[in-house]
Amino acid sequence: MVRKKKEQTYGEWLTDQLEAKGITQLALADESGVSPQGIYLIVSGKTQNPRQATRDSIEKALKAKPEKEIVETIESETNIVGMGNLEEFNPHDTGDAPETKGIYVLYDTFDRPVYVGKAVKQTIRKRLEQHKDRFWFRDPIVTKARYIEINDINMCSKIEMLLIRFLGSHNVLNKRGAEAFKRSDIQEDT
Repeated sequence: MVRKKKEQTYGEWLTDQLEAKGITQLALADESGVSPQGIYLIVSGKTQNPRQATRDSIEKALKAKPEKEIVETIESETNIVGMGNLEEFNPHDTGDAPETKGIYVLYDTFDRPVYVGKAVKQTIRKRLEQHKDRFWFRDPIVTKARYIEINDINMCSKIEMLLIRFLGSHNVLNKRGAEAFKRSDIQEDT
């Protein structure tokens, strides 16, 4: 069933494209370079706002682009005024992990935040590589991630601390991290 274009999510558009072209998710993964799990997360709706680079790879492989309403919806839902775009990515796919600095949050299979991290001296991709051998960095404990690019070290530290404290016990893996922050760790804005 093809949905009305204005009501479609990116995942629904992708599902329609796969059906119309007779392409499997696995074949699209091979052609696009996006991991099979990444394609599945988009099609299933678990990743609702995939990164622009991921969308570009998929669209190039399909030789198709979604209608502007779908793109506009993604952009409006991801934009945080004055900060940038909050984008989703597959933390287990090194090719999908962002090569930028900023704040990232890892989520479990139920879309609950389990880890808040910052990457200020290295990229988010490099930070995730440091997590990959940890027992908790496995599916279903960590299934997806979101990030926002922030290049200001002080701002990253403040946002990370704020998120950890706000999430409290819902932030399973580093909930005690908020207690580790000392006021002296963060420089005051002058």
